[in-house]
Amino acid sequence: MLGVDLSRISQYGKKPPAGWPAPAHVEQLDTRTREYRTRRQLWEFVDSNPGFGTAGGRPSGATAKAPDPRVRQAALALQAAPDAKPGEVAATLADRHGGSVHTWKRIVTAARKTA
Repeated sequence: MLGVDLSRISQYGKKPPAGWPAPAHVEQLDTRTREYRTRRQLWEFVDSNPGFGTAGGRPSGATAKAPDPRVRQAALALQAAPDAKPGEVAATLADRHGGSVHTWKRIVTAARKTA
């Protein structure tokens, strides 16, 4: 969720970054203490610390991804061959546009969900 490795977060108990929220709930286990934080706490932390965990996190309006144009291509291919199986459509698209059949299967699945 935060775009950082879990092992990094587990070290925050010893040396937390500035502004790291206090746990909402603490559970004592046999071998360690488990701290729970709410999503709201974590999002507020990320929002107040730009650049934290740049590999993940909630996209803002300016950085949200544009729709994949290949999904539109897959939707058109599905319309053109309504009796074809999704795997067959994916193989055709892979031959026509390049890429792996596996990738095109995921794209065809996305196109079927949006249709």
